[in-house]
Amino acid sequence: VGVQIFFIISGFLYGSKQITNPVQWFLKNTKKILLPYYLFLIPVIVLYYIFAPANIDFGSTIRSLLCIGTIDGIGNLWFVGYILFCYLITPILYEMTLYLESKSTRHSLLFISIFMLLFYALATLTNFYFKPYRILCYIIGFFIPLFIRKRGNVILKYLLCLAIPATIISKFIYLYLIDAQPEMNGISHIEGMSHLFFGISLTFGLMFLLKRINHLEILNFSDKYSYSIYIVHQLLILSPFTLMAITHNVVANIIIVLMFISMFGIILQKTATAIDNQVSKYIKF
Repeated sequence: VGVQIFFIISGFLYGSKQITNPVQWFLKNTKKILLPYYLFLIPVIVLYYIFAPANIDFGSTIRSLLCIGTIDGIGNLWFVGYILFCYLITPILYEMTLYLESKSTRHSLLFISIFMLLFYALATLTNFYFKPYRILCYIIGFFIPLFIRKRGNVILKYLLCLAIPATIISKFIYLYLIDAQPEMNGISHIEGMSHLFFGISLTFGLMFLLKRINHLEILNFSDKYSYSIYIVHQLLILSPFTLMAITHNVVANIIIVLMFISMFGIILQKTATAIDNQVSKYIKF
């Protein structure tokens, strides 16, 4: 449930910030996501057409460029479209928090619950490209700071008391159905919701366990390069350009792959930063 945890944390962090100019905020964060993405994707597409044409076609190329699909071997890039959609709805979520700031906790819970149910129902009925239970992770994370401001950190304990039993129950239901009625419609939704509850349980459970640990310098490196490393990593593991079989020694292969992932990730991030600095001299976001 790493995906769910990431979306919850992202929502939580953005829900703790102010958005004074929604358009500027969206453009700034979109640039931060898309610049490294295209710096990586476009050269890789060229490499695919030259050295692995069987793994790429025109449709997957266009979909990946539009962030609504991926290319065989670098499927991890599905995440980019999702986070862009989350950024798109963030100003709306922020306006909702401003409206709910002066409302009671009960009123806020009811309002947000209805909003999430309507979003989930609409996304399901329209066969929305973005899986709604992943987006719900971001939405839930976004509204948690609102309730912390209202009730303090005790709200996290209440959330855990609800999420942990919901995780156990939904997991048992999913496992039963996948064994007894594997062709039943709607099983994927139960699985998605069980991941959502499990992600909530782990995220806020770890917040309690780790809140007393002092800040580590490695976190600064992780924060700076994690996105670019995420973008490049699967190319060297699962794509036609994998290095996982470069030698006959598995351990050596893993070490080599980790080294190249880190190197390419750092180069990608530094290149994107340099280009951004140059562009920012002429275009202000």
